[in-house]
Amino acid sequence: MTSAYISPFDFARNPSGLEYLSLVNNMTRIGGSGVIAGATTLNIITPGLTTTLNRYDAIYIFDGLNSETIAVTSVIDTLGVETVNCTPLAYSHFVGTPICTDGNLGSLAIAIFSASQYLETICKQNLFLTPYTNEMLALPTMRAAIDNQYALHFRPRHWPITSVSSISITTVPGNAIAYDPTQIFIDSDKQICSLINMLPLSSGSSFSSQYYPTWSIPSRIKEGTVTISYISGFSPIPYDVLEATNLLTSDILAKRQNPVGAPEISSGGRHISSVLRGDNAGESLLFKRAKKILDNYTVQTF
Repeated sequence: MTSAYISPFDFARNPSGLEYLSLVNNMTRIGGSGVIAGATTLNIITPGLTTTLNRYDAIYIFDGLNSETIAVTSVIDTLGVETVNCTPLAYSHFVGTPICTDGNLGSLAIAIFSASQYLETICKQNLFLTPYTNEMLALPTMRAAIDNQYALHFRPRHWPITSVSSISITTVPGNAIAYDPTQIFIDSDKQICSLINMLPLSSGSSFSSQYYPTWSIPSRIKEGTVTISYISGFSPIPYDVLEATNLLTSDILAKRQNPVGAPEISSGGRHISSVLRGDNAGESLLFKRAKKILDNYTVQTF
């Protein structure tokens, strides 16, 4: 899966001081009425293409979690063309979705996709609003445990949590007990969930009229698993995350000015230090600033 947290338009609106126009062509948007998954024709808004496209040239679509790369399937040598034949699309995209192709000296699109992947590696999760199905947490652990008041507390692997659609506990293989997810409280940090009233679902998929007897609640010390389905992520993406993506993209593009990764570069009267003096981590100041921003969005290890 390819994610893109910014588009070339976003990068252009956030001046980095780096030359990038040689790295992008046909920076435009999807036209018509949008496209559906499986389509092999891509409509482009007026005035259409600005440079020639050859067969197998890549077209990059920037659509958040549904970003993707497709290939041109026929030569297009007429500027202004508004329809492109391409390989089948994996996702549907609305009209106005940003697209672009590679530049003459490189690819801004690949830099943005790579920066987005670095961001998710740093955060140990993607930050888009995403459903997670049948995620399993060991019980009892620091991620899931039953307290001495017979309430279940658990921390899913992704956050911020917006809703939980199902939850069950298994202590004997093949014998899962499903509980009423409407009884779950989500804390203000959107990370920890509490099931205070452990109300089981009846066999008819309707809720039991009585609270679950405390003597039937799984033992606090008995090993098992909690299986949950939930939705987590941000919508829209916070501005500081977009800024971090811009910084990571700039860090990638900065290699053009410093291909050997030297900590300091001098040219005539110009002197540039790309890392802090004495820092042996090999991370540029751009990368460090991005990591500092993303500290607030990084998954905790426990």
